[in-house]
Amino acid sequence: MTGEPTPSAGLRGHRAFRFLWTADAASQLGTAAATALVPLLAATTLGASPLQMGLLTAAETVAFLVIGLPAGAWIDRTRRRRAVLVGADLVRALLFFGLPVAGWAGVLDFGQLLVTAALVGVATVFFDAAYQAYLPVVIGLENLETGYARLQVTLSVAAAAGPGIGGVLTRLIGAASGLVLTGAGYLASAALLSRVRADVPPIPPRPRNVRLRTEIAEGLRYIVRHRQLRPLAIASSVAAFFTAGIMSMEVLFFTHDLHLDAAGAGVLLALSGVGSVIGAATTGRWTRRIGAARANWLVPVLTWPPHLLLPLAQPGPIGLALAATGIVIHAAGATTYNVIVMTRRQHLTPDALRGRVHTSMRVLIWGTMPLGALAAGFLAESVGTRATLTIAVAGILLAIVPAARSAREG
Repeated sequence: MTGEPTPSAGLRGHRAFRFLWTADAASQLGTAAATALVPLLAATTLGASPLQMGLLTAAETVAFLVIGLPAGAWIDRTRRRRAVLVGADLVRALLFFGLPVAGWAGVLDFGQLLVTAALVGVATVFFDAAYQAYLPVVIGLENLETGYARLQVTLSVAAAAGPGIGGVLTRLIGAASGLVLTGAGYLASAALLSRVRADVPPIPPRPRNVRLRTEIAEGLRYIVRHRQLRPLAIASSVAAFFTAGIMSMEVLFFTHDLHLDAAGAGVLLALSGVGSVIGAATTGRWTRRIGAARANWLVPVLTWPPHLLLPLAQPGPIGLALAATGIVIHAAGATTYNVIVMTRRQHLTPDALRGRVHTSMRVLIWGTMPLGALAAGFLAESVGTRATLTIAVAGILLAIVPAARSAREG
């Protein structure tokens, strides 16, 4: 027993969730700062080419494609999910602390940055799988939508503040030194998570001859056969593929095409967080008025096309205003979409399969991101960052079709 309020009592006064939420805030702020610090380090300090920027984004997400499925199946087999969360945070802290140390020693190069990004991705795979399997245990299924909304607000606020902080740190002390903030965020998160007390229910015994790959197949099979989860997976995978292309090119676009310094690029990156705050705050209004399934496709229809203003922007105040408008509106819609998808997925998945299904979805979705980033890198070498960004932003709109089909199947 944990002594926490029952699920029906909500999250007010829920001590375990308070630690979980605070830990999330600490790690998200460091992560958000790194979204500016890492690409600025590559683009401005190390002089990375478009292809190298694509490789960097691919390295950050390739672990989901390579080890995502076995990680999720393993998480479902263990009750030590809190230990996995703490361990993953400590690994990420050490990796990020290594970059400024190398910078101060004068030995930092693109190769180390690439390896660090890949290893951080490995730790993140295990962290995310354990987090999604542990959260329902901590707060109960009845509180998932409220819990996700609060966590999404935290993510959004961090995303609004972090990149700007990263840009300013880059300007003041350099991007490598600024990554101390990211390492400190993960250390604080590990300390707070170690204080969470929530008992994972006993895991039903499995036949001894059941192999890990069999359990992995169960998660994939559940998604493929589910009439609502299958189109949701397709929609999110398409969106993720093209989003990775945007992520890999936007810092180069800001610094080279729009002629912004590190602080200016950080501000534009931070606007995604501003939009996310708006999206998280309005998700409940969308679902109450038109229902979660319908909002799942109508929100993208209304909010994703304005993102095309970004690649159309030119240097100068008007161009920056257009870019800012497109970024904020799209980010608001993307956040609302993500909250709805995560909540629907949890409710559509039985507890015994939740870790495997979540990780299978993450592999299907995030597994497309290294491919999208590499494709964008190669394309930008031929046609430039602006044309590549235009193709990527337009490509995301294709995801609306399967999202709408999921709503019809609901």
